[in-house]
Amino acid sequence: MPKPKNQPRDEPYEQNESQASKAVTIVWSLSVVMVLACTLMALAARLLHWALPNADKLPVLEAFALFAACVVGAVSLVLLPVVYRVRRIPPPIALVVFGAIVAAAPWLIVAIRSVQ
Repeated sequence: MPKPKNQPRDEPYEQNESQASKAVTIVWSLSVVMVLACTLMALAARLLHWALPNADKLPVLEAFALFAACVVGAVSLVLLPVVYRVRRIPPPIALVVFGAIVAAAPWLIVAIRSVQ
């Protein structure tokens, strides 16, 4: 049942947050999405190279995508404590755990490949 028009709405979750904290949170969220996209691109290039061994440019694409994922992942991991410091209300723990895992994944991939 919809609320009557004259009743005030519930306050938004982030109404108490400053513009700076919102900006840092958005940059951190976008960096997590970028890391995920670059990691998935590297995975797709690797799978395509296995399917099409004659495509000699795919390993270069994979290396560039993994490098970009590592750089942006490092930025994302650096921004994570900043997000906690500047926000009054911390971000949801599930989002933080997901973001940390996604940001650390490219570094784990590079570490595993260097051992092999």
